[in-house]
Amino acid sequence: MAHQLPIELQKLRRQLEASRWDLRCAVDDLEHSFNLPSRAREAIASHPMRYALYALAGGALASRVIPMVFRMARPTMSAKFVRTMLQAVVPLAAPYVLQRLSQTPLASSLPASGAPTGVS
Repeated sequence: MAHQLPIELQKLRRQLEASRWDLRCAVDDLEHSFNLPSRAREAIASHPMRYALYALAGGALASRVIPMVFRMARPTMSAKFVRTMLQAVVPLAAPYVLQRLSQTPLASSLPASGAPTGVS
C-alpha cells in the first residue's frame, strides 16, 4: 500500500497537468474568438479576392441605395445632418480602416501544440 501512494500521486499530477493544459488552450481559443481585428485580418489574408469583391459589391450597392434614400425622403434637419456627417466622416475614416486592415498580424502567442506550459 505504501508503494501505491506515490504512483497514485504521480498519476493525479499528470492528470492535473493535462487538465491545466486543456484549460489554457480553451482560454486561448476564447481570447482569439473575441479578438475581432485579428480575426478580420486573418479572414482577409486567407481570402483576399473574396473580400475585395464583397467590398466592391457593398460599395456599388451603397452608391445606388444611399442617394436614392436621400432623394425619396423629405430633406428634414436630421437627414441633412446625417448626410453632412456621412460626407465628412467616410472620406476621413476610409484611410484609417484600410491601414488597420492591412497591418500584418502579430506573431501568435499560443504555445506549440501538445507542449505542456511548465506549470506545476
